[in-house]
Amino acid sequence: MKVELMAVAVAMIGVAFGGEPRTPTVMNIVNFVRGSEPRYPGRDLVEPLREEIKLNTLHHLPNTILMQYDAMLRDDLVDAAKSAEQDKTEYGVWFEMCRQQVEACGIKWRGRKGWDWEWFVDPGFLMAYTPEERERIIDETFRLFRQRFGKFPRVAGSWLLDAHSMDYMSRRYGMDAFCICKEQDAADAYGLRGGYVNGAYYPSRRNAISAAVDMKNAIPVPVFRMLTPDPIYNYGPGGSEANALIECDIPGARTLEPASRGGSNPYIVDWYFRVYTGVGLLGLSYMQTGQENSFGWEAIKQGLPHQMERIAALAAEGKISVEKLGETGRAFKSAHTGNIPQTLVAMENWSKEPYRSVWYNSRHYRMNLFYDGKHVYFRDIHKFCDDYAETYLEKACPKWHCAYLTPPVVDSMMLKGDGMNGAASFGGEFTSFEVATPDEKTLVVTAGRDNGTRLVVTFTESKILIDYGVTAEQAWETAQLKFRGGGDFFRKLDFPPGLICMEFDGCRYEIGYEGDLKPSQNGWTLYPINGKGVIYFD
Repeated sequence: MKVELMAVAVAMIGVAFGGEPRTPTVMNIVNFVRGSEPRYPGRDLVEPLREEIKLNTLHHLPNTILMQYDAMLRDDLVDAAKSAEQDKTEYGVWFEMCRQQVEACGIKWRGRKGWDWEWFVDPGFLMAYTPEERERIIDETFRLFRQRFGKFPRVAGSWLLDAHSMDYMSRRYGMDAFCICKEQDAADAYGLRGGYVNGAYYPSRRNAISAAVDMKNAIPVPVFRMLTPDPIYNYGPGGSEANALIECDIPGARTLEPASRGGSNPYIVDWYFRVYTGVGLLGLSYMQTGQENSFGWEAIKQGLPHQMERIAALAAEGKISVEKLGETGRAFKSAHTGNIPQTLVAMENWSKEPYRSVWYNSRHYRMNLFYDGKHVYFRDIHKFCDDYAETYLEKACPKWHCAYLTPPVVDSMMLKGDGMNGAASFGGEFTSFEVATPDEKTLVVTAGRDNGTRLVVTFTESKILIDYGVTAEQAWETAQLKFRGGGDFFRKLDFPPGLICMEFDGCRYEIGYEGDLKPSQNGWTLYPINGKGVIYFD
């Protein structure tokens, strides 16, 4: 009977990664536990964990609890964690460094006086240490976990994990899954920009946020992006001052985090679930909720009870599949031997603005096509390159902050300047914007003009195909894709026949194209030939 049930479960999980019929969105409930909070010394760190477990138990939902090293030193937190339903709960490790952890490895603690835990990159994250020190810290953390929970963990998370550490854990401990933060410019002491915007991917051995193009260069453990980002507003620091392309009246995190303004608003929470179970989704539609205990229960309870009710109801309806993080990782590995196309599509907006946002991720590139109610443009295109290494792959980060990036092609945050917004805009004005998924790897966006003509942009694993709907001879201003920005990036562009050659952070890379390309001092414009154009990434 057990074997039969397991076979059914595996079949259901496998369906969630792109087979027919269309399948539920996957939800991971991940609560991560710190053992100290020097910013708020009197805060109760046990109560949030107990209350989160009560909600999981009330709804009998699978969940994951990730324990920080200092949390595993506290009997009250370990006992609270073990009070969860054992058949519904898995345990793993959360990597933010603390004094006891690094000192147990014979390393000097570099935190502020009286602080046993730090949120700065140095000394709070693994990349602040040499590769050899990272391995010692990982081994000590896994040793303590086995002492407290009886076996080595198979899942690990952190706001930011480096490629060396993930590769080491994969090889030594046979991990099932990792989880890291979504992109959140200017929100913390680290920045991540350019990887899969959501979902899961096998990372490059040289760059933790870069999807491996060739699996021979990959860490064979999927990485999941946490927090369920808002596909419209979670781009750049946000707000009209930081990003002139769009406006948003909610400051801070634009995620499903229960303590955030969006994640605690029932109207916006319900919008998240509609978006992540809606149209245009390919591969894995992945959601994650949960909160670190250091926020305190008063903040977490503003959003988590409503979220858990919705999760339980949607699971009962078959619209989402609630799983432990490790289950989702094992299912992904079983179903996919390489990186797959995944999309995140918002065809409605929780605010009054008419914005629509389409994300497409594949092993070759990621992009965001945006509609503001009148104009269609790329906010973002990044190319994945297995030879592009993260800055601190082989050395320690000595700073309080760091950035993890992939090579940009278009980026309206990194490449804006000199009076230009850094976006790549299609000519003309549009009155409609629709999406379709003709197969498991292809996304088609159609934008209509008021004169009856249509722009059709088709995204496949390795190329973007553009049908402008008109030719340059018919409408020169309409039939164009125009990219303009500022800074050194544009001074290094080169345009040999059929190629756009770029350089970023010492890495040289290129994309191919078909069409009539006109370079300029601050970018390029791609006009159609016979109404068509193509951009190649392989």
